[in-house]
Amino acid sequence: MKGQFIFWATTVLVISLVVSIGISAMAIDDPVPNITWLPPLTNQDTLQLKVGSILPIKFTLTDPGTGTFIDDSNTRVDVNKVLFYDDFEDSNTDGWTVQSGTWNIHNDSGNNVYSGTATGDEQITYAPSTAACTDFIFEVKVKAVNNSTHYGMIFRGDGTGKHYGFYLNAIPITEGKYYFGYWDGTTYNPIVPWTSSGGAYTDANVWNSLKVEANGTNFKLYINGILVNTVSDTRLESGYVGLVVDRYYGNSQNSYFDDVKVLQLYAKQLVYGTGIESLRVSEGQISQYIANLKTDGLDLGSYEITVWYQSMKVGTYIIDIRETIQSIGRGQGKT
Repeated sequence: MKGQFIFWATTVLVISLVVSIGISAMAIDDPVPNITWLPPLTNQDTLQLKVGSILPIKFTLTDPGTGTFIDDSNTRVDVNKVLFYDDFEDSNTDGWTVQSGTWNIHNDSGNNVYSGTATGDEQITYAPSTAACTDFIFEVKVKAVNNSTHYGMIFRGDGTGKHYGFYLNAIPITEGKYYFGYWDGTTYNPIVPWTSSGGAYTDANVWNSLKVEANGTNFKLYINGILVNTVSDTRLESGYVGLVVDRYYGNSQNSYFDDVKVLQLYAKQLVYGTGIESLRVSEGQISQYIANLKTDGLDLGSYEITVWYQSMKVGTYIIDIRETIQSIGRGQGKT
């Protein structure tokens, strides 16, 4: 599923853990949520099921002081189809087209990343298979190597150089700011001029994450999971996604990119008490809920499953649906 739209002609469910439990710090009196797969999955385990199987996700909520279960239905499970994904661990750039600049795979402390070097303005590589993307969630990890660069993501590129761009700034005097705008092929047109991120990021030379949710003419902009702005623009309706690095003061500038992911915007939600595909009471404990994901309700392809408690993300997983069942074994995914 590297660097292209995901499709298989066969049908098997492959489950691989991508991000383990990771919730923000809570006050001592706050409940502690946790999720597990049934049967349990551990880090980098792979499980394959036939289509038509029901994949249960067990959710528990406990009082940290007493260890007792708490009844709370503020839980949902989102299932978003993965349209594009690349973590560059296969050491190639298949699925990418370089429009300008120098782009190659680089090993950054044992981790393969996509390295972009700019000797001019708006140096771009893009994913042609995403050309039809309209409404989506686009995420990427970014890190500046030099201190005189703007760098980030582009989307709804039209193939002639026009696109929207979401940038961070590594220039020390303005570090911590972000920019969102429209590039008409020759000129920047600011929609959000350079603006403080409010502490969403403070150091451009470490890994930060960018995310945009594109829904029609509306865009939600996130830095490190923090919503920094919601904006609107009507100039581009669809197009490819890509990466951008920009020189400043005439210097050759370098930035790294990793874990590029595009998800279908509209999630299939499994919510407590809403029919067959719902969270339900299990084993007599009113706070132990099961999300039943019916595999025959999804098209072939790759999906991201995210479990939420209120506004906290308590787990994110990837499932692949293919045709024939294979052996159960270790996965090789990046965690």
